[in-house]
Amino acid sequence: MKGKNTPAEHYEKAGILVYYHEDGVTSHAFEFVDQANPTLEGINFLKMKRKKAKTLLGKLDENLFEDEDTIISVKYGISLYFPEKKQNQY
Repeated sequence: MKGKNTPAEHYEKAGILVYYHEDGVTSHAFEFVDQANPTLEGINFLKMKRKKAKTLLGKLDENLFEDEDTIISVKYGISLYFPEKKQNQY
């Protein structure tokens, strides 16, 4: 996200953060944490290790982008963040 001044709402019980454009009305990103239970094609990637998540998401989208701590599917509009790549990967 852009920084401290980016309008956002945190729904703690649901585990969802909503980030807004500068207008404060139009959302541009949703972040799901701990207690959230989002699924894509019946798969919940939140508590998965990086290698397994990459394999499963790769079956849904053959054109993944990857950097040091993130796996991105443009097709589905999602990013999977793994802050400790080396520990999570294997």
